[in-house]
Amino acid sequence: MSRARHGFPRAPCVGSRRAVRLDAPGSGRCGGRAPGRDVPQGDPGDVRSPRHYGATPTCVDTSGCDPGRCSLSQGAPSRRRVSRLGQDRSVTKIYLVRHGATDWNVDKRAQGQADIPMNALGYQQAEEAAERLDAENIDAVYASDLQRASETGKAIARRHGLEVRLDERLREIDQGEWTSLTPAQIVERWPDQWGMARHYTPRPGGETPHQVRERALAALADIVREWADGEVVVCSHGGTIRWIAAETLGYDDKLSAGVRGLGNGGIVSVEGRIQKGTLVLSTLVRLDGKTIELDDPNA
Repeated sequence: MSRARHGFPRAPCVGSRRAVRLDAPGSGRCGGRAPGRDVPQGDPGDVRSPRHYGATPTCVDTSGCDPGRCSLSQGAPSRRRVSRLGQDRSVTKIYLVRHGATDWNVDKRAQGQADIPMNALGYQQAEEAAERLDAENIDAVYASDLQRASETGKAIARRHGLEVRLDERLREIDQGEWTSLTPAQIVERWPDQWGMARHYTPRPGGETPHQVRERALAALADIVREWADGEVVVCSHGGTIRWIAAETLGYDDKLSAGVRGLGNGGIVSVEGRIQKGTLVLSTLVRLDGKTIELDDPNA
């Protein structure tokens, strides 16, 4: 099977209402056909069973609260609109932001869960991402607890008078024995696990892409339940965002190699909702032109 690469869909996908069910085999494409390829259907190896991330959506009693001021977290004002009991089709807009660059990004060293700080370029990229989202009606900002992601989140949150909520489930893949290594060093020791294969093979002594996908989707499901009809920023990492995007497009881990990753400070948006207790993602849109080089081990 050819593995033609393509980027995230751009503006034509805006307004697409075709949901991508996580429990629907081979169903994922933003508003129809993904550019450059079709997703194989009918192959049991490409189909995952329905995912249910927790209980049914929380119903919140807002009686007695001033409209638009009822707080669900730490007493802070909230613009959240809560669906009526039994109405679980509210859509949450999620802006996925890749953290600003670090020195290890510049050197193309596999970072994984090593807590490497952003460099000067990274802080600049974080501010640029914040500026792009400045006009949006952001209700909450979430981030991985690794400082390169949390500091990116702070740059965005400041403009909206918000605090960053940290969630370790949004971390990058644990690179295991690859941590701190360059692409050349990885290829020398694990030639069969590099190239396209790095997007769907386990890291020696670390995580599998599937494990990252599962924990990240669980985090998004919790966010969508809390912020029905809201707009939320999620600051995460190249690999993690890749596998969220792949899930939105209906791609398994192997087909995720066909998704062009985000550069540092890059942004994509998706829409999420809870249907019958299951997270549904759709409408993947790229908001900038940043792309990664093909040999970046972190995306």
